[in-house]
Amino acid sequence: MKLPDHTKVFERTNVIVGAYATAPSLVNWGPQKEADYLRRICALPGVDGLEVPYWGECFCRYDESILLNQIPSEWNNVVTVIPGIMGRVLENPTFGLASKSEHGRSLAIELMEKVRRKIKVVVNAYPNFRCNVGSFCSAPITESGADSKVRFKRSLQEIVRWDWGESQLVVEHCDEYRQDGSHQKGSMSLEDELMVLKDIQDQKDVDTRLGITINWGRSVIEGRDVKTPVEHIRIAKKA
Repeated sequence: MKLPDHTKVFERTNVIVGAYATAPSLVNWGPQKEADYLRRICALPGVDGLEVPYWGECFCRYDESILLNQIPSEWNNVVTVIPGIMGRVLENPTFGLASKSEHGRSLAIELMEKVRRKIKVVVNAYPNFRCNVGSFCSAPITESGADSKVRFKRSLQEIVRWDWGESQLVVEHCDEYRQDGSHQKGSMSLEDELMVLKDIQDQKDVDTRLGITINWGRSVIEGRDVKTPVEHIRIAKKA
């Protein structure tokens, strides 16, 4: 049986690699191992950027300079705040931009301000680093319904008025909350997220562009079906 040539995936353009999910720093830190791993990722043909994790304070749990020094200057990178958000949710179940707890909601807004400042500092310190997109998710787990949408909208209204430079903000839709507890991340529904984004985008005083991204794996988990991501893309495009 002839195996498929997976290298053809990288013949496409605008391929962003979420390399942090399999980086040595997650399981067995070593500066040389991390540098070798990143060098090989950067050498892949057709890659246009990295998905860079924000853990709550930095872009790497150890030495982020190893990562930042190797990113090619022509790359368009995505900074994802989701590792930092989910880490906070595990510590504090009320943490999130849609939280009914005003304290939990304010903590989530503070985290978004921290990552905004972090991006600005890193862009100034590393001229090769560009952040085209900042992605985050709706949280906390178990939040849903009309009140959740109001709180999420209130949080986003504040965030989009900050100076994000050249970065576009996108909500990454994660698997939706299920009352039977079978979800993993338990975010708001895609329809609710899109409704909030549309309401904000219709305002005339918004400085930062807002969008949404579909995470293939998360959508499959939500729908228990490999066709769900395609349906989510269809819904998002229609919106």
